Amino acid sequence: VVRPVGSVKEIAHFSPVDLSRLWWAPSDLLWAQIATGEPFDDQRLVAIDPKSGRVIRTIRWPHGSLKDCQMNEDRTIALCAAETLTQSKRFVRVDLRSQRIATVSLPGVRTRALGLSFSQLTVRNKFGHVSSGFLALPEGVQANSGQKEPVPLVIMLYGFNRVFAAHGQWVGAYPVRKLVKSGIAVLLLNFPYAPSWRRGDTTMARRVMLEGPLSTLESAPQAVEEAGFRVGRVMVMGWSRGGLVAAQAIQQSCKFVAAEVGDPAAWNVTAYALENDEYRNFLTWLFGGPPVGRWMKNYLAFDPVPNGVPPNGPILFEYVARHPEEGQYL
Repeated sequence: VVRPVGSVKEIAHFSPVDLSRLWWAPSDLLWAQIATGEPFDDQRLVAIDPKSGRVIRTIRWPHGSLKDCQMNEDRTIALCAAETLTQSKRFVRVDLRSQRIATVSLPGVRTRALGLSFSQLTVRNKFGHVSSGFLALPEGVQANSGQKEPVPLVIMLYGFNRVFAAHGQWVGAYPVRKLVKSGIAVLLLNFPYAPSWRRGDTTMARRVMLEGPLSTLESAPQAVEEAGFRVGRVMVMGWSRGGLVAAQAIQQSCKFVAAEVGDPAAWNVTAYALENDEYRNFLTWLFGGPPVGRWMKNYLAFDPVPNGVPPNGPILFEYVARHPEEGQYL
């Protein structure tokens, strides 16, 4: 048995960070493929001096991400998949010394594009937490143009980043391109960064998982206004956790004229009764305990309609499977 010797120290601090790959270079550099932010939407290559802990080189793909990188033995060339929010993967050759990036043409590999352009917005909620969002506008709508008519806005909640997916990341039911072509602006809105909390700290759990995202959603139309656009009626669409937030928003706020709730996160009493032990452990961590006694109020805080009051607008429900626990939303 060989025991490692030495000490551990922090180098090149990023917060929050997702570290997917590491390579040691013969020149005694440490190359890393990292992503920072929330969600982790800015994937890139960085070279770190392990002695000083400083990042001495950063290589990015413009407006997108460098993913799934592989390097040659002497760590001078990397082959990566590069993609953006509106263009699918293409393979690129990265010269790690000159930092030049060149597209690699491969037979049978075709890049797809969505035919949309997005601008990135920053949204700050009442708790001071910052979220990113991607705004797509109808043709002819420009910032600070003195537009006479306000533009209707659909805010979509799920978790969006600078990578392409089969349906542009907004799930098959979210026809972003059709909405934009129909004269409706679309904002793909991310949740604020979710710090961890102590098990049983239900006040912080509600702040992080529900109240923070709700505040971000309510602040989003103002952020679009501040970017130079007159905003008209606003609808919210959400998937998974975004569906839970959308249901809460149309129930609690009068700022939205309608909501689409897609396969919402089942954080409720019915789910605790029907799901397995692993999911019950998650709900216990979220709510502090089972849905009895003093913990019941925490479950009700996440229930959009605990008192049976009608919502403030029409709702379209969408489910990908028959989940009895999601019937509680109905």
